[in-house]
Amino acid sequence: HKVMFLFKISILCKEFQYLVYRLYTVVPRLVKYIDMLTNWYVILNNKRFKGETTVEDRLVSLNVLYYILLIMAKLMAPFTPFFAEYLYQILRKLMPQSASDTEQELSVHFQMIPKSNHSLVNKNIESVVAVMQIVTKLGRHLRERKVIPMKYPLPELVVIHKDLSILKNIESLEDFIRE
Repeated sequence: HKVMFLFKISILCKEFQYLVYRLYTVVPRLVKYIDMLTNWYVILNNKRFKGETTVEDRLVSLNVLYYILLIMAKLMAPFTPFFAEYLYQILRKLMPQSASDTEQELSVHFQMIPKSNHSLVNKNIESVVAVMQIVTKLGRHLRERKVIPMKYPLPELVVIHKDLSILKNIESLEDFIRE
């Protein structure tokens, strides 16, 4: 799932570079990414952020979130200059001392728009996570219909699909769906 969010931010950077002269098309994409980040990444990693897993797992999850927020501050700067600067200044305090002291690093507005990281682009990951999100949403919908609170685990969730590859993808992400 970490790879998925890094992949999505990389795609967002790529789209931003192409759409820089049509800024009105970028804002809905930013909002969609922020929604996905808060409703999926943060929720899926809540236990990791709190340190309920291994120390290494916690550090990786926090570093990925830091990296994503830093890029988001740079991408949001043309649209929300004051909030982007505020966010950047908070994140800048966490940078290594030598990196945060350069003149270029003093403000988000001195930063270049990040380039897309092509090594993170993997369409298979996107489709696998999209299926996981659909299954999770359907599980939530069933909970609402049967009035089962989120604090109680579902006794069973059976997924039926004609495509075996989709079923294998769901099985590979079973732990995330259970969360």
